[in-house]
Parts: sequence; structure tokens; C-alpha cells
Amino acid sequence: MSIKCPKCHSDNPDTLDFCGVCGAPLLSLKDHEIIREYGHVLKNSTRRSFIVPESKLPYSKKVIKNAIKIALSAVDDQDKKELLKSAYVSLANFVSDEDARELEKIPSDLFSFLEMDEDKKRKFLRERFKSGLLGDYEQAIKITRKIAEGQIQLRKELEEL
Repeated sequence: MSIKCPKCHSDNPDTLDFCGVCGAPLLSLKDHEIIREYGHVLKNSTRRSFIVPESKLPYSKKVIKNAIKIALSAVDDQDKKELLKSAYVSLANFVSDEDARELEKIPSDLFSFLEMDEDKKRKFLRERFKSGLLGDYEQAIKITRKIAEGQIQLRKELEEL
């Protein structure tokens, strides 16, 4: 079986990591499979859910990151590169299963909190404080902050490629 070079389009044996003609990195069938399966997970994640348990990933974050990095170096098409970059940064949205379970306890109205004006925010927080739910919201804020920091880190990694 052979792999076509994304740069010079020559056929290469699937045992090579780099093109025998131009030296460009080759995207293996395994890398294709990893990215395809990860893409299915992204596609099937609900729109509202920007937090997904890591156990939903078909491979470890490290394996997926490596496959995407190889694909980014092997692909010339800018639209494909942008999709790959978006998928790379989306890895930050996959949190430990424990964190995901914690966030499931939080009513969906927390996610509309940021869009509220200041008066509504104060009322919202007073009501949650009275009901004893404020601790859960603080945990949710910590987890979402961790996700945002992860996205920033992944974007920095992309800039370094």
C-alpha cells in the first residue's frame, strides 16, 4: 500500500514517515484514522456542550495532538488547516470525567449568566446563594477557567508550529 505525498503527489510506501522525493511529512493511514474518529466525536458532541468528558475521545489527547500536528505540516489547503487548528484547540474542551460530572450538576442557566446585565447578575447570584447552589457555580467557573487556559496554551502551541 502507498501513501501519496501532499506536496509533490508522488507515491510512497506506507512504511515511510517522510516523502522519499521531496522530504515532506507523510500523513499515515493511522493519522487519518485518528483525525477522522476525533472529528466524529466533535461532530456528535452537542452544540451547547463545550465541556465533554475525556472518556469520549477515541484516543488520548497526546495521540490526537500529534496526528493533527503532522496533518498541519502535510496539508496545503488553508480551509483544511483552519479546521485542523480548530480541532486542535477544541481538545481543551475535553475535561476529566470527574470535572464533567461536576458540571452536569449545574443548571443550564449558569451559561446565560455572562449575557446578563449587572442587576440580573446580582439577582441571579442572590437566588443561587439562598438555594445553596453557589458553591457548585464556583466549581463550574474554576473548570471553565481551566478550559480557557487550556485553549490559550493550545493556541500558543499552534503558533510555534
